Order: sequence, then C-alpha cells, then structure tokens
Amino acid sequence: MSGGAVAARLGAQDGAVPAAFRATSGQSSTAQIPRGPFRSGAVVVQVSVLARDKAGHPVTDLTRAEVTVAEEGTPQEIVAFERIAVPRFRAPATPAAAGTPPSDVSSNEGVSGARVFILVLDALHVAPARNTAVRRYAKQFIEENVGPADLAAVLSPGGIPSATEDFTSDKARLLAAVDHFTGTKLVSATVERERESRQFYDGNPMHGGKDPSDGERANRAASLTSTLEAIATHAERIEGRRKALLLFSEGIDYDTMDIFGAAQRYASEVAHAMTRAAGALMRTNVAMYAIDPRVLSSAQGDIIETPINDASPGMPGGLSERAIEAEVTASIRSLRDLSQATGGFLASDKGIARAFEQIAEETSDYYVLGYSPAKPPKPGESRSLTVSTTRPGVTLVARKGYVMPQPRAVVAAPSEDPMIQMGGPPRQRRSMPAPILSPAGPASTPGVPGPLAQLLASPLPKAGLPLRVQAVPFFGSDGKPVLQLVVEILGAGLQFDERGGRAHERVEVALLTVDERGKAANGRSTAIDLSLPPEELARVRTTGVRWLSKLDLGPGRYQVRVAAAAERTGESGLVTIVVEVPRFDREKLSMSGVTMTSLPSVVMLTRGKPWLESSLETPPSAARTFVAGDRVTAAVQVYGPDHGQSEAAVVAALEGPAGDVVSLAPVPGTAGRAGARDVVFKFDTGPLRRGEYVLRIVGTLPGGSERVERRVPFQIM
Repeated sequence: MSGGAVAARLGAQDGAVPAAFRATSGQSSTAQIPRGPFRSGAVVVQVSVLARDKAGHPVTDLTRAEVTVAEEGTPQEIVAFERIAVPRFRAPATPAAAGTPPSDVSSNEGVSGARVFILVLDALHVAPARNTAVRRYAKQFIEENVGPADLAAVLSPGGIPSATEDFTSDKARLLAAVDHFTGTKLVSATVERERESRQFYDGNPMHGGKDPSDGERANRAASLTSTLEAIATHAERIEGRRKALLLFSEGIDYDTMDIFGAAQRYASEVAHAMTRAAGALMRTNVAMYAIDPRVLSSAQGDIIETPINDASPGMPGGLSERAIEAEVTASIRSLRDLSQATGGFLASDKGIARAFEQIAEETSDYYVLGYSPAKPPKPGESRSLTVSTTRPGVTLVARKGYVMPQPRAVVAAPSEDPMIQMGGPPRQRRSMPAPILSPAGPASTPGVPGPLAQLLASPLPKAGLPLRVQAVPFFGSDGKPVLQLVVEILGAGLQFDERGGRAHERVEVALLTVDERGKAANGRSTAIDLSLPPEELARVRTTGVRWLSKLDLGPGRYQVRVAAAAERTGESGLVTIVVEVPRFDREKLSMSGVTMTSLPSVVMLTRGKPWLESSLETPPSAARTFVAGDRVTAAVQVYGPDHGQSEAAVVAALEGPAGDVVSLAPVPGTAGRAGARDVVFKFDTGPLRRGEYVLRIVGTLPGGSERVERRVPFQIM
C-alpha cells in the first residue's frame, strides 16, 4: 500500500483538542509552548506547520496573514498563530566521558519549552544480527541531538524492561536503556515455508504450505501498533508541541497484500492495525521517523544470514531470492507508509546523518496555528485539511486532516496489557513498555486532590514549581524493601502572604508509583502549611521545603511520580523518576542506595521522618551540586549474614575531572541494626578541583567472593 493510499484511508488526521491554546496577535515566540483557553466550550484544531524555502531552510518570519487554512475546502479563521523556535543542541567537540552513571536525582528544572523525542526500539521486528546497529544509531541520535533542556524516552516493545527509560533529560539513563536492547525478530516467512516444504504429513506439506508462524507474526504486528497507539494517547496531553517519534525497526514483516490468505491469513487485520496506529499518531501531532538498521544492508545480506540453503536431494528446496527481496521491500514499504502518513520520513531515503539533522530541525523551528471550525465536527467525524501560503517560494508541510476524538472518561491504569484484538490469530501476552504508556489517571490515585491527580496522569515532567526528587532503596527491618523519598520544593517557586508578622503559604504534594505492568498504586498526598517568622522566611525563600516519605515496595522496577502545587502562586510541577528496587537477600552481600547530605541541608525546612539519623548529622538531601568549601556526607547500609555484613570491606573514591581519583575511608564507629551496618564517608569540597565527579562505593567480602557497587554523579562549583 503506498503512502498516498494510507493517507487516503486515514483521512490524514491531525490533532483536534478541546479548549485552544491562547489567541495571540504576535507572530513568533522563542521556546514558548502555546497553551491556555481560547474560548469556553470551543473546539480548536491545533496544527503544527513546517515552513521551508527553496533551499530547504526554515522560514522564520511567516505571518498569520500569509497563511490560509481550509477545512473540507472552506477557509477558516485562524485564531492563534505562534512560531516555536527552540535553540538547536550542538554536540560538544569532546563528548562526555563514557560510563558516566545516571543521576540518582530527578528534577523538573529547565524542562519548559523542551523538545520531545520518543525512541521506539522495536525488539519484535529487529533481527539479533542488527542489535549493534540499532544501539549505534540510537546512541548517535541521543548524543548528537538531544540537548540538556530536551526530554526523551526510550521504549522497547517486546524487549526487556531495562531497555525502557521514561522521559528524562539524563542522557546516561537513555544510553543505558539503549545498551539493553535486544532484537528477537522471527525468521523470514519465506524461509519458514521453504523449510516446511521438506516436511510432510499424510503426503501434504506441513501447515498446507502457509506461513507456520502466521499467528505469532500477526501478534507481533499488533503489539507494535498498539504501542504506537498508546504513545499517541499519551501525546494528547502534550499540547502545543511537535512530538518526534523515532522508530528503529526493520518494518512489520507481514504481507498486507495477501488479502486472499495464500500464505498469511490476517493481512486485513494487520493493515487495519497499521492504519489505526498511523491515524492515532497523526491525530495527536506526533511525527514518526523510521530508522531501518538495514540501511547499510540489502536483501542479499538477509539471504546470506539465512541458514537454510541446505535442501536435501530430491526435495523441493533452494531459497528464492526474489521472494526474500519481496519481503524486504514490503517491510520497507510499511515503514515508509507509516512515516509519510504522520508527516515524517524513512531515514534510509536520506541517509542516517542527514535524517537525524533534519529531525532535529523539524522539532526546533516550526509554527503552531489553531482555528475553531465554522461548523463544529461531531465525535468520530473526519475532516480534510489544507494549509497554504501566499508567499512565493515557501513550502508548507502540515497534516492533511483530522478526526474529532470520541469523548472518553479518564480511567485507572490498566492491570493488563492493552492489546489490539486482531480477530483470530493465536496470541501470546506481551508486556507493554510500562510505565511510560500506562495512564495513571485520577481514578487510580484515591486520596489525592483532583488537580494533583490530573497532574500525576501526565506523561511528561512539568515545569512551573521547581522540584527535586530522590528515591533510595533500603532493606527494611522486617525483611522487605523500603523506598525512602526525598522531595524538595525549591524556594524560588514560593510566594508568601504576610499577616500578623508571619509569612503564610500552603504547598500540596502528592505521589504515586507505576510498576512494570503499568499498575498505579501508593497514591498519597500531604499538605505543608507554612507560617514563618522573618528569620525562617529568609531561609525558606533561599532553599525551600523538603518532604521525606517512605514507600513499602516489592522488588522490581518502578516509576515514581511526584506532583506539587503552591497555593499562593498557583504554580504546580511534576517530576518522574525510575528506580530499581533490588531483591535483597540476607544470605548474600548487598547494599542500599546512597544517601547524601551536606551542611547547608539543615537550612531547608524539613517535614517527615529522616533515616540513618544516628549516622547522619543533617537531613537527607536531593542536592547534587555542592559549593567549594562544603562538607559532604554520604552513607549506605550494608546487608548480609552476620559475618558478611560485619566483615565486608567497604571503600569509596571520588573520580573527578581529568581522571582525578581521591580515596575515602569510612568513618569509624558508625551505627546499624541487626543484619545491617551503616557505612558513612565524609569529604571536604574545598581542596577539590571544580567540575563533575562520581562517588563510587564498593563493598567486598574477604577473598573477593562477592562484590556490590554504587555510583552517584555530583558537581562541585
């Protein structure tokens, strides 16, 4: 099916959202995301538009008067028009040192106006032979095009959980997820049929000459397309931005032209699923760009990699190169069709380097316009859309239409995988990449105030009220894991009402967890009422407020979402952090996460119960930037059998700029409890060189039989 045919079947949809972003008379903004109501109850269609001159360069001075929007051929009044210009990230000439660990703290500082990238590493449709290529290309994009103010996520449908990383600006986390990608693509359908042509049952070829893995192949197509639909569902919450989805895949290996079922029975269902996924992405303003790891390969390469040219004499055998070439062509067509239908492109048509550069350009400089249809569409109705300009020599690229979304209630996070029903093929349950795609809505957060519950359902961190969050796993005294949380609301986001000689402000904080199955739990909230005398007001304005909390969680991988709102300013913020809760074992040497603090930590107003109180002089802190002259303390708990945790040697080192290494010895005489020993390290920042550091803590048993390690990056300035 051609790209034009797909677009025709889809109606070339675009985002239609209730309540528009603000109407403006200005012509441009820099790194500003349009938002806010246009008219109560109005439906406003929001469209992102690329404007390019004859040389392909962005046109930066287009005006609303030069642009025309027509719906079903009828011109519409443009009620909002903004240019979005986000500074392009330029990779440094000297890349960061390899092996830098991910930060153990997450923050929403600097996420306003960020570009949004979603990297989908399609484990279901990438052959193991091309794992290295996918990792290389994905890392290249992250390192060269994702800036410190951008947000990116890595998903791997059909892959292991550690190959998924939620939205973050931390490149180390993204690169670590990419490193865990492993493709599991099935053997070619042509190859499988060829193999079975040599096997007979009652004189007839096995499976009647049809694809032996037909149902599984259709199931994999359903899993990928359902992932794309889930991405689109979450992207609806990200208004006013052009979202880029990079699909690293060899394409859906299913012959959608086999409508009579000569070899595969579910061609219509697979084609419909692809159409629906493309439509969902188009509706929510997500441009998909396909990166085929075979870009340097060929159909002949696939044949060489296929171990079946061993037909026995007298049996039908020998692999048909023409059939393999047809399969490769069909899979490339599926990538091109999906990309073009959503406004993106197939990277192999341009070359990887140029493709990545163009993706960065298209997410950095574009226009967002909105109009309220003169004749409001009904839910589910499809409308064609054209965007044109009167300026000579300028080309506009925009969606060709939209479908008005059906109204739907906000629901709790699903307890099972949201799979597309394909109408018949046998299915194996596949885990979706959670928690990114699992909507944790208000219904899944009992006891959380409505506005914060809505915020906790967001797929992206939200700027506004600045927050920092750290989650530290421990082995509890009852033998179960405990997650200790540090939530810091920075003073810059707070305002105070001064009455009766005291300053008043109220901050509400809420959190929930989302597990690997996408199940939301542990919803809770607290209110911090501040009534401060002048001396406390000064320090809170300078530092902020800290909330210490604790969660009882089983072993596994979780996303922790923390939202907060300040009453006086009306500002709110959201931070997400992914944490691995280990399966602690009393019979083996193990170690908690690292808790850090410094002398200024005591200045921040703290609510909640600290931990390691007998070993730390000041409350736990989420700060990871320390000033020269500060005194920093880091602590861990060591677990194991009585002899193990007591005899374990625990040492630490600071690895700094230019390869500096400073060894640290633990503070003697630290406290602990049965089955656990607190180990504390202290160091002064005054003598240290300014720059980026990694604190490495290593525990070993005598003889080196067991070893555990924790690494935490921080900065001295």
